[in-house]
Amino acid sequence: MVCDGSSFDYGSASAIEDLLSGIGVGGNSQAATLKSIFVATLEQLTADLNLYSVVTPEGEYTNVNVVGYHIRRASERGASMITAEVFLQEVRVSAEAAYTLTAQPQGEAAQNGGNVQSEELENAFNDVTLGSVL
Repeated sequence: MVCDGSSFDYGSASAIEDLLSGIGVGGNSQAATLKSIFVATLEQLTADLNLYSVVTPEGEYTNVNVVGYHIRRASERGASMITAEVFLQEVRVSAEAAYTLTAQPQGEAAQNGGNVQSEELENAFNDVTLGSVL
């Protein structure tokens, strides 16, 4: 993504288009305001947990989350232009809920998810010491 202060070049990134249209960013904004909104948009994308589809010339990536970005300013592109390198992470949605259908609660599969039953410390200590003496 590139921001030169007068417009964004974000291709067909609909998540960014949606965020920018929601806050009313136009092409005639002042450069400093537009750059700060550009960075704020990147912050919002990094902070949310939504999944996006990203299309590049190399391929299409579905179910990705924005995990970070890096902003660069290069003199060969002009002092006012900033470039953002966006880091994405694929989220594989493959978990499925497993249910057991039983007619009675007793037919449900046993689960081992509770705490271990404790016993009094004195009895446990006496059993150990008496057992070693005998």
